[in-house]
Amino acid sequence: MNRYYEILGLQPGASQADVKQAYRALAKLWHPDRFTDNPAMQRQAEEKLKAINEAYRQLKDYQPPKAPSQTASPRSSRTTPTQPTDRPTVSAKATNAEFWYNRGAENASLGRYKEALEDFSMAIRLNPNYVEAYRYRGFTHSMLGFELGAESDLRQAKALELEQRVAERSSAPPPQSTQSNNGSGSGKTPATPTPSSQTQAWNRIYTWQDHTDAVSGIAVSRDTKFLVSGSWDATVKFWNLKTGAVFHTLAKHGAPITAIALSLDGQLLATGSDRTIKLWDLKLGNLLRSLEGHTAAIHALAFSADHRVLVSGGQDGAVCFWNLKTSRIKPVIQRQNAPVLAVTISSDGQLALVGGEKRLLTLYQTRTGEVLRSLLGHPANIHSIAMSPDGRQFATGGSDGTIAIWADSAIVSGNLERLWVAHAGAVRSLVFSPDSRILASGGADGTIQVWNPQTGDRLASLRGHTDAVNTLCFSATGRTLFSGSADKTINLWQ
Repeated sequence: MNRYYEILGLQPGASQADVKQAYRALAKLWHPDRFTDNPAMQRQAEEKLKAINEAYRQLKDYQPPKAPSQTASPRSSRTTPTQPTDRPTVSAKATNAEFWYNRGAENASLGRYKEALEDFSMAIRLNPNYVEAYRYRGFTHSMLGFELGAESDLRQAKALELEQRVAERSSAPPPQSTQSNNGSGSGKTPATPTPSSQTQAWNRIYTWQDHTDAVSGIAVSRDTKFLVSGSWDATVKFWNLKTGAVFHTLAKHGAPITAIALSLDGQLLATGSDRTIKLWDLKLGNLLRSLEGHTAAIHALAFSADHRVLVSGGQDGAVCFWNLKTSRIKPVIQRQNAPVLAVTISSDGQLALVGGEKRLLTLYQTRTGEVLRSLLGHPANIHSIAMSPDGRQFATGGSDGTIAIWADSAIVSGNLERLWVAHAGAVRSLVFSPDSRILASGGADGTIQVWNPQTGDRLASLRGHTDAVNTLCFSATGRTLFSGSADKTINLWQ
């Protein structure tokens, strides 16, 4: 019965009115007469309509069983059911591949092809073997004029169909993932890192100091011409990377700068402080606007690759999704029951990963701010998150000094890949190299560790700061690493 609810895009136990309304909407959406000019889509619509009709036939008179009585027994009445607990709230919202596929189909039928493209991409992320999603995304690519994308998707759909036919004929089980699966991670014992035979020599080239308090965030432009740094001294400084000199200082916040983010094109800068985010146009050199939605200090900021969305997380437990392409910016706000300490967005702009206290790691759809899944795999509070540029994995750093590596498939499986002890204190910062082959971590112990994320082997250990390493970033080539510390300095490593 749950499968029938899923086909109609409903939660199990939905009311009869909701069942009828969903059926009417989907039957209209997938009526084959709407696709007379596209035989392939018409055949697909016929199959979809059959499934929709069958689901409605099963559910139209179905009465879900009632939940068991919650009346307490005399013995249980001695306990206090409202006793507070530290266990975080984990979302159970059903956002499976079918949900995103149906929403993409609806958007496509209304001519909203860009939104449909994102929805189909999310469906494929959740189910990499979703033939219909590839085929419909190919159609959407074609409608947007992206012919190479259309050809690639249709080719992939045909290849998957062929694989499925071969598997059916041979009665073989579906191919298993080649990725290692070591369980949920909640019971995983952190490994002790071992030195790698392929060690790397990293040298500190420069140390810059112009801030009068801890450096809380740094970002480097894609052309590696300048670096931006934010500090608890309430200033933002711009550094010329050829000369190492500060060429501009912003001092518009009246409180310590706790987070910064630079858009991929280097045109927009976001700075976070106590309750307020300021958005700057670096091309014009002026303040665009102040964004207000948090009620406490902002700890983390991240731009989507197309700089249309800014995601922020704060001490108040709020995750705000700001659509920067509207005239009046009003955020979509999600509430977590613990402070948010880290935010990152996947390179394709589809996923926003948010971590914080109470070990909670939550995955959101970036454009809408909808919760996809909440995970409890890291054994400690999450202080840092990084996603690899190739989108195949992401890393979380904990207050206990551990680093966890998750495959992209964790959005479905919920399982982490590996866990190891990295620092003698909280992992304050994480960053992947542009080629995704190196992971650098900065710790409260003042060290920077360089890792092979595939194996957990340590490639190098960098010492040069005298206090916690709060922030890290790679240059576009991956051969230069910048670090900002609570010791008020910025180091350049090569």
